[in-house]
Amino acid sequence: MSIPLSEIEKLTKNPEWQKNIQIINQILINFQMGLTSFFNKPEVQQTLIAIQNASIALNKYLNDPRVQKNLQNFQMLVVDIVNNQNFQKNYINNQKIDNKENFIFFEESIRDEINFSDELQSFENEEEKNKFLDFFIQFVFIIFMFHIDNLEVTSDFKETYVYYLNKIESKGVTISRVNLREAPNFQSESIIVIPRNTPLKVYKEVTNGWIKVSVNINNIDLDGYVSEAYIKKVKN
Repeated sequence: MSIPLSEIEKLTKNPEWQKNIQIINQILINFQMGLTSFFNKPEVQQTLIAIQNASIALNKYLNDPRVQKNLQNFQMLVVDIVNNQNFQKNYINNQKIDNKENFIFFEESIRDEINFSDELQSFENEEEKNKFLDFFIQFVFIIFMFHIDNLEVTSDFKETYVYYLNKIESKGVTISRVNLREAPNFQSESIIVIPRNTPLKVYKEVTNGWIKVSVNINNIDLDGYVSEAYIKKVKN
């Protein structure tokens, strides 16, 4: 049963409802700022650089469509395991001061749930498979550490993971609230309003000051156009 538009309008104009929306928006802003600050830490940056170098070395395999499909499935399997509440409680209960010990426990806990060899059959040899596992599990662990330290605002690990993946791929960020439109002009239909400081995937296509972009909102990828004036380009 659909809700009449008149009732929706009353609801959205309700002061209490508006206050709740403002609180949610502020929580999201704080979360995004915290995540950005976390990944800017020198020790995290060093680990990410090492991970990136490992992924470059595996470029031959990562560009193979068969391997890509295998890795996508494996990636989501691992994320689902880590997102489990029992997995997280077990990690918290066994957490140590030394992050090396924590990482070993984290990896062993994942291995208890799945057989890596069975799930990663597209690699030609064990050496390449282990290289991939090294950088991928470290990458997941870094995001997981942030998640565990900020459980008051990151209740879902999968959301944190998807948000950071989107941020890695972004080449631009919104500098204010802006409409994502169906066509490159102000007269076209607005698909959604994108919040300020939202990462965007920016395509090369530019039409009269309008840029085609892709944005992830609530784990849904949306394509459309935004005015170039509302985007800050991010250098690669």
